[in-house]
Amino acid sequence: MHYLIYNFSNKIAFKAYYTLIILLTFLGKVHAEALNSSLKVYHHFQNQSNIKWQAINKNPSTKQSYFVHDDVGNIHLVKDNEINAEPIIHLKKHFPQAHLLNDISLHPSFKLQQDYGYLTLYTAHIEPPDNSKSALRIHDNNQQNEHKFEIVISEWQFDNDKFTSFKTTKNRPREVLRIPTFSIDNGITQLGFNPYMKSWNDNYGNLYFTLKADPNKPDSALYSGSILRINPKRFGLKNYSIPERNPFINTEDINNEIIATGLTSLFEIHWSKDGKQQLLVTQSNPQTFSAATIKYGEDFRKNKTELTYIQAPLPQQSNSVIYRGMKFAKFRNNIIYLTWDNHWKLIAIDNEHPFEVSTLLTIKNNDFSKSSKLALLTDEHDELLVVDKSSNVIFTVNSPTESSHPNKKQTVNKTPAQQDYVNFSWIILIPLFIASIVILRRMKKSNLPKALLRKQFAKYEVHENKKHLTIYKRHEEIASTEVNISEIKRCEIFLNNNLIYSFNSSEAQSCFSNEKEQMLNLSFSTEKRGKMIDDKVRKIEMVLTDQTSHTYPICVYLRKGNQRLTSGKYEEICKQLIDWCWLLSQTIFPALTEERIILKPVVPNTPNMNKTNKSETTDAQSLNKNHNVTGANNAKPQEPKSLSTTPTDHNTAEVDESVELKDISLINALDKLGKLKQQGLLTEEEFNQAKAKVLNNLTQND
Repeated sequence: MHYLIYNFSNKIAFKAYYTLIILLTFLGKVHAEALNSSLKVYHHFQNQSNIKWQAINKNPSTKQSYFVHDDVGNIHLVKDNEINAEPIIHLKKHFPQAHLLNDISLHPSFKLQQDYGYLTLYTAHIEPPDNSKSALRIHDNNQQNEHKFEIVISEWQFDNDKFTSFKTTKNRPREVLRIPTFSIDNGITQLGFNPYMKSWNDNYGNLYFTLKADPNKPDSALYSGSILRINPKRFGLKNYSIPERNPFINTEDINNEIIATGLTSLFEIHWSKDGKQQLLVTQSNPQTFSAATIKYGEDFRKNKTELTYIQAPLPQQSNSVIYRGMKFAKFRNNIIYLTWDNHWKLIAIDNEHPFEVSTLLTIKNNDFSKSSKLALLTDEHDELLVVDKSSNVIFTVNSPTESSHPNKKQTVNKTPAQQDYVNFSWIILIPLFIASIVILRRMKKSNLPKALLRKQFAKYEVHENKKHLTIYKRHEEIASTEVNISEIKRCEIFLNNNLIYSFNSSEAQSCFSNEKEQMLNLSFSTEKRGKMIDDKVRKIEMVLTDQTSHTYPICVYLRKGNQRLTSGKYEEICKQLIDWCWLLSQTIFPALTEERIILKPVVPNTPNMNKTNKSETTDAQSLNKNHNVTGANNAKPQEPKSLSTTPTDHNTAEVDESVELKDISLINALDKLGKLKQQGLLTEEEFNQAKAKVLNNLTQND
């Protein structure tokens, strides 16, 4: 893990350098004040069928091509400045009872011909309940009321890039799931994929959707304003699967699909570009704009957690985007939205503290009124586009410094004030550039294994009375602290930063057992088989928490490549940890902890060997000779130990190979069971039964 952190720090360093170089290169184009601007027509589509746009999505497979849809469920292809009168998807043709189309989203592999998701899009609509498809429903176990509507998420996979037919045999969409709802207004507000996720990432292709809160059900995890995440790809008999990193898996009162809940005014979400497990959530408020950054796994029902809001005095009257372009460099990574204040304005909010609010542009276009239906979009360069849905026009946003004749090269002379601003910025940014190099070098050093080892404890010892535990720092003979074993609240063991065992004094089922000892041994032996090449890091940590919630992180084993940085050997540390787990469990749960069974290795008996090892024969002869010289005449020479009591090397190798094969078979079986459980295909009871059966079969074979 430290090796990964080391490489990751190098990547951050290179990104930081390139970012600073870009800032220095484009510094002359940065302006501090808000700008007045007029819009330039980017596309003006001929709409002979008078289609009323509800929303617009870029077609990634073709430049200057879009998908537009209306609220009744017709999705049209826009290409060559024309809107096709015949929709590529007619929702009511396949779902005659459909009331409302909430949103559509394109799979991130839409233009990748060899990948799953090629020419595939997803829709969310509302229709009356269909009891024949109840198996597709997501249920809230705490809500038993009869629902009046259902939200349906469907997958549409086209057979060709002309969008004339579907790939399925019945030439119709595949339903992914259904969500009961009690009002036609409580639908899905956003359907989308994380645009920053790369194809090699485990979470690539996961579908996110936001479910609007029902004011009558504030205690429901599903209906109190929730964000859900699934993998829409068919998995066995299921139409979708649950991502392994969803935070509420196996939480009783929260659906496995949910990643955050209790967001009562949920409007839309934005993903983090740096890969963090968090989202930027905007709230629907008619008076002001508000947004907040939330982490996966947060539950905001009954004020369990407080939100820190980013607020602006002007309300949000369009969708919002995170600006990533270069035209308005000062406002990169800001939240941008449209609002009406005598004119339409583009408002920019810095999503970092202190959340500065700025007017990026005042749009002076006499064709726009307060009732105009405007939306924001970005082009292939992440520059802002303004969409007028009522007139079917897309505008680019240009600042006054940009030439109104793009085909002619013009020079823009800087004013003295602008030149002073640029000079001052150079003076500020160059020291920052140098300081960043120094800081990143120190960060790289601090992330090395030795540096991380200094931050933690490195050794522990159990007193003879088995009631206290002393903990030591690295290379120290005097204990740093002492902990009463009976006061330990939690114990967690990590192998390469993966949790492999957790003990909790408030949960009786967490007490140690022979089965858990076997699972730990399997984890340790599996890691032991891996080769320590390319500076691979192997680390075992134990984190203790006492009743005052004070934690004691102990790095009991650390090795990088061929260099062991801690004193104990791997096998010794593994045995000590298992002995510690038994002692802790017997101390906290003396009545519940079962008797430990110590398995002895079975050594097959072999007949007496006629031939002995040359070195052993020599030693025996030497022993007899010395004994005859120094002993009494009547004393019998001491007989050497019979070599027939030990197995041959050949038989020992066979035993080791048999044990290793059984270990590998058991590991594979348990690994498959664990994956089926994480994906929701096995309940906790079914998982325990299957695991016991596998372990029982192994014991019988032995």
